[in-house]
Amino acid sequence: MVSCSFVPRSACSDISPKTESTEVFFSVTKLFHATDGNLRRLLYLIIKEIHPSADEVIIVTSSLMKDMSSKVDVYRANSIRVLCSITDSSLLGQIERFLKQAVVDKSPIVASAALVSGLRLMKLNPEIVRRWSSEVQEAASSEDPMVQFHAITLLHQIKQNDRLAVSKLVLHCIRSNIRSPLAICTLIRYSSEMLQDVTGTDADVYYGFLEACLRHKSEMVVFEAAKKYRDVV
Repeated sequence: MVSCSFVPRSACSDISPKTESTEVFFSVTKLFHATDGNLRRLLYLIIKEIHPSADEVIIVTSSLMKDMSSKVDVYRANSIRVLCSITDSSLLGQIERFLKQAVVDKSPIVASAALVSGLRLMKLNPEIVRRWSSEVQEAASSEDPMVQFHAITLLHQIKQNDRLAVSKLVLHCIRSNIRSPLAICTLIRYSSEMLQDVTGTDADVYYGFLEACLRHKSEMVVFEAAKKYRDVV
Protein backbone atom coordinates (compact mmCIF):
# COMPACT_ATOMS: atom_id res chain seq x y z
CA MET A 1 0.00 0.00 0.00
CA VAL A 2 1.33 3.47 -0.93
CA SER A 3 2.07 5.71 2.02
CA CYS A 4 0.13 8.96 2.21
CA SER A 5 3.44 10.82 2.48
CA PHE A 6 4.11 10.05 -1.18
CA VAL A 7 0.77 11.17 -2.60
CA PRO A 8 -1.01 14.55 -2.70
CA ARG A 9 -2.96 15.53 0.41
CA SER A 10 -6.16 15.63 -1.63
CA ALA A 11 -5.65 11.99 -2.57
CA CYS A 12 -5.07 11.03 1.07
CA SER A 13 -8.35 12.57 2.10
CA ASP A 14 -10.18 10.21 -0.24
CA ILE A 15 -8.83 7.14 1.56
CA SER A 16 -11.05 6.28 4.51
CA PRO A 17 -9.76 4.17 7.41
CA LYS A 18 -12.38 1.54 6.61
CA THR A 19 -11.21 1.33 3.00
CA GLU A 20 -7.60 0.90 4.11
CA SER A 21 -8.61 -1.70 6.66
CA THR A 22 -10.50 -3.71 4.05
CA GLU A 23 -7.60 -3.54 1.59
CA VAL A 24 -5.13 -4.70 4.25
CA PHE A 25 -7.48 -7.47 5.32
CA PHE A 26 -7.83 -8.97 1.86
CA SER A 27 -4.09 -8.63 1.27
CA VAL A 28 -3.02 -10.42 4.43
CA THR A 29 -5.49 -13.29 3.98
CA LYS A 30 -3.27 -14.46 1.12
CA LEU A 31 -0.71 -15.36 3.77
CA PHE A 32 -2.83 -18.37 4.76
CA HIS A 33 -0.84 -20.14 2.03
CA ALA A 34 2.47 -19.19 3.64
CA THR A 35 4.49 -21.90 5.36
CA ASP A 36 6.78 -19.54 7.28
CA GLY A 37 5.83 -19.66 10.95
CA ASN A 38 6.59 -15.99 11.65
CA LEU A 39 4.45 -14.82 8.75
CA ARG A 40 1.57 -16.93 9.99
CA ARG A 41 1.86 -15.45 13.46
CA LEU A 42 1.78 -11.95 12.00
CA LEU A 43 -1.26 -12.92 9.96
CA TYR A 44 -3.19 -13.97 13.06
CA LEU A 45 -2.20 -10.77 14.90
CA ILE A 46 -3.24 -8.51 12.03
CA ILE A 47 -6.64 -10.17 11.64
CA LYS A 48 -7.31 -9.65 15.35
CA GLU A 49 -6.24 -6.00 15.23
CA ILE A 50 -8.21 -5.11 12.11
CA HIS A 51 -11.54 -6.15 13.69
CA PRO A 52 -13.03 -7.36 10.37
CA SER A 53 -16.67 -6.72 9.53
CA ALA A 54 -19.31 -9.48 9.58
CA ASP A 55 -18.88 -10.09 5.83
CA GLU A 56 -15.11 -10.28 6.16
CA VAL A 57 -15.36 -12.66 9.11
CA ILE A 58 -17.38 -15.08 6.99
CA ILE A 59 -14.68 -14.96 4.32
CA VAL A 60 -11.84 -15.79 6.71
CA THR A 61 -13.73 -18.28 8.91
CA SER A 62 -13.19 -21.24 6.59
CA SER A 63 -9.41 -20.67 6.56
CA LEU A 64 -9.26 -20.33 10.34
CA MET A 65 -11.37 -23.47 10.82
CA LYS A 66 -8.99 -25.33 8.52
CA ASP A 67 -6.10 -24.20 10.71
CA MET A 68 -8.01 -25.40 13.78
CA SER A 69 -7.69 -28.90 12.33
CA SER A 70 -4.01 -28.46 11.41
CA LYS A 71 -1.30 -30.84 12.58
CA VAL A 72 0.75 -27.84 13.71
CA ASP A 73 -0.16 -27.02 17.32
CA VAL A 74 0.83 -23.35 17.04
CA TYR A 75 -1.51 -22.88 14.07
CA ARG A 76 -4.32 -24.58 15.94
CA ALA A 77 -3.86 -22.50 19.09
CA ASN A 78 -3.59 -19.19 17.23
CA SER A 79 -6.53 -19.87 14.93
CA ILE A 80 -8.71 -20.64 17.97
CA ARG A 81 -7.75 -17.37 19.64
CA VAL A 82 -8.33 -15.33 16.48
CA LEU A 83 -11.62 -16.94 15.53
CA CYS A 84 -13.03 -16.50 19.02
CA SER A 85 -11.89 -12.86 19.01
CA ILE A 86 -13.66 -11.93 15.77
CA THR A 87 -16.68 -14.23 15.73
CA ASP A 88 -20.23 -13.39 16.78
CA SER A 89 -23.03 -15.48 18.27
CA SER A 90 -24.29 -16.61 14.86
CA LEU A 91 -20.99 -18.41 14.11
CA LEU A 92 -20.35 -19.91 17.53
CA GLY A 93 -22.51 -22.93 16.81
CA GLN A 94 -20.24 -23.86 13.91
CA ILE A 95 -17.07 -23.96 16.00
CA GLU A 96 -18.41 -25.15 19.37
CA ARG A 97 -17.52 -28.80 18.69
CA PHE A 98 -13.93 -27.85 17.81
CA LEU A 99 -13.60 -25.76 20.96
CA LYS A 100 -14.91 -28.49 23.26
CA GLN A 101 -12.38 -30.92 21.82
CA ALA A 102 -9.59 -28.36 22.08
CA VAL A 103 -10.25 -27.82 25.81
CA VAL A 104 -9.06 -31.37 26.53
CA ASP A 105 -6.42 -31.49 23.78
CA LYS A 106 -3.11 -33.17 24.61
CA SER A 107 -1.23 -30.07 23.52
CA PRO A 108 -1.06 -27.53 26.40
CA ILE A 109 -0.94 -24.52 24.08
CA VAL A 110 -4.07 -25.66 22.26
CA ALA A 111 -5.94 -26.42 25.48
CA SER A 112 -4.96 -23.07 27.00
CA ALA A 113 -6.01 -21.23 23.83
CA ALA A 114 -9.45 -22.85 24.00
CA LEU A 115 -9.84 -22.09 27.71
CA VAL A 116 -8.81 -18.45 27.33
CA SER A 117 -11.20 -18.18 24.40
CA GLY A 118 -13.90 -19.59 26.66
CA LEU A 119 -13.27 -16.73 29.11
CA ARG A 120 -13.74 -14.26 26.26
CA LEU A 121 -16.87 -16.02 24.99
CA MET A 122 -18.46 -15.92 28.46
CA LYS A 123 -19.19 -12.25 27.70
CA LEU A 124 -20.64 -13.07 24.29
CA ASN A 125 -22.61 -16.27 24.85
CA PRO A 126 -22.22 -17.77 28.34
CA GLU A 127 -24.76 -20.53 27.70
CA ILE A 128 -22.54 -22.15 25.07
CA VAL A 129 -19.49 -22.06 27.34
CA ARG A 130 -21.46 -23.59 30.23
CA ARG A 131 -22.03 -26.65 28.03
CA TRP A 132 -18.29 -27.32 28.22
CA SER A 133 -18.31 -27.75 32.00
CA SER A 134 -17.30 -31.43 31.98
CA GLU A 135 -14.40 -30.79 29.57
CA VAL A 136 -13.21 -27.79 31.57
CA GLN A 137 -13.40 -29.87 34.77
CA GLU A 138 -11.18 -32.46 33.10
CA ALA A 139 -8.73 -29.76 32.04
CA ALA A 140 -8.52 -28.57 35.65
CA SER A 141 -6.77 -31.86 36.43
CA SER A 142 -4.13 -31.28 33.75
CA GLU A 143 -0.48 -31.73 34.63
CA ASP A 144 0.34 -28.53 32.77
CA PRO A 145 0.34 -25.54 35.18
CA MET A 146 -1.00 -23.01 32.67
CA VAL A 147 -3.83 -25.27 31.51
CA GLN A 148 -4.76 -25.92 35.13
CA PHE A 149 -4.79 -22.19 35.90
CA HIS A 150 -6.96 -21.29 32.91
CA ALA A 151 -9.35 -24.18 33.55
CA ILE A 152 -9.95 -23.25 37.21
CA THR A 153 -10.46 -19.61 36.23
CA LEU A 154 -13.00 -20.57 33.57
CA LEU A 155 -14.82 -22.94 35.94
CA HIS A 156 -15.15 -20.11 38.43
CA GLN A 157 -16.59 -17.87 35.71
CA ILE A 158 -19.09 -20.56 34.71
CA LYS A 159 -20.29 -21.04 38.30
CA GLN A 160 -19.94 -17.47 39.57
CA ASN A 161 -23.68 -16.85 39.89
CA ASP A 162 -24.15 -19.94 42.07
CA ARG A 163 -22.50 -19.35 45.45
CA LEU A 164 -22.86 -22.99 46.54
CA ALA A 165 -21.32 -24.25 43.30
CA VAL A 166 -18.40 -21.84 43.70
CA SER A 167 -17.87 -23.04 47.26
CA LYS A 168 -17.81 -26.68 46.13
CA LEU A 169 -15.38 -25.82 43.34
CA VAL A 170 -12.96 -24.01 45.62
CA LEU A 171 -13.09 -26.70 48.31
CA HIS A 172 -12.53 -29.41 45.70
CA CYS A 173 -9.53 -27.58 44.26
CA ILE A 174 -8.05 -26.95 47.72
CA ARG A 175 -8.19 -30.68 48.45
CA SER A 176 -6.74 -31.58 45.05
CA ASN A 177 -3.13 -31.57 43.91
CA ILE A 178 -2.91 -28.12 42.33
CA ARG A 179 0.54 -27.64 40.80
CA SER A 180 0.21 -24.25 39.21
CA PRO A 181 1.35 -21.31 41.39
CA LEU A 182 -0.94 -19.05 39.38
CA ALA A 183 -3.87 -21.37 40.04
CA ILE A 184 -3.04 -21.44 43.76
CA CYS A 185 -2.93 -17.63 43.85
CA THR A 186 -6.34 -17.61 42.20
CA LEU A 187 -7.67 -20.07 44.79
CA ILE A 188 -6.29 -17.86 47.55
CA ARG A 189 -8.38 -14.96 46.22
CA TYR A 190 -11.45 -17.15 45.89
CA SER A 191 -10.96 -18.49 49.43
CA SER A 192 -10.70 -15.02 50.92
CA GLU A 193 -13.95 -14.09 49.17
CA MET A 194 -15.70 -17.20 50.52
CA LEU A 195 -14.52 -16.44 54.06
CA GLN A 196 -16.75 -13.36 54.05
CA ASP A 197 -19.85 -15.57 54.08
CA VAL A 198 -18.98 -18.95 55.62
CA THR A 199 -18.38 -20.23 59.13
CA GLY A 200 -17.72 -23.56 60.79
CA THR A 201 -15.91 -26.44 59.07
CA ASP A 202 -15.68 -24.81 55.65
CA ALA A 203 -14.15 -21.69 57.17
CA ASP A 204 -11.55 -23.85 58.92
CA VAL A 205 -10.63 -25.40 55.57
CA TYR A 206 -10.16 -22.00 53.97
CA TYR A 207 -8.06 -20.69 56.87
CA GLY A 208 -5.99 -23.86 56.85
CA PHE A 209 -5.38 -23.46 53.12
CA LEU A 210 -4.24 -19.85 53.54
CA GLU A 211 -1.90 -20.80 56.38
CA ALA A 212 -0.42 -23.66 54.33
CA CYS A 213 0.18 -21.29 51.42
CA LEU A 214 2.28 -19.10 53.73
CA ARG A 215 4.84 -21.92 53.67
CA HIS A 216 4.65 -22.58 49.93
CA LYS A 217 7.90 -22.83 47.96
CA SER A 218 6.71 -20.20 45.49
CA GLU A 219 7.30 -16.63 46.65
CA MET A 220 4.36 -15.47 44.55
CA VAL A 221 2.02 -17.79 46.46
CA VAL A 222 3.45 -16.76 49.84
CA PHE A 223 3.02 -13.08 49.04
CA GLU A 224 -0.59 -13.52 47.87
CA ALA A 225 -1.44 -15.68 50.90
CA ALA A 226 0.07 -13.15 53.32
CA LYS A 227 -1.86 -10.30 51.72
CA LYS A 228 -5.21 -12.10 51.82
CA TYR A 229 -4.61 -13.64 55.25
CA ARG A 230 -4.04 -10.13 56.64
CA ASP A 231 -7.38 -9.04 55.15
CA VAL A 232 -9.48 -11.86 56.60
CA VAL A 233 -7.93 -12.36 60.05
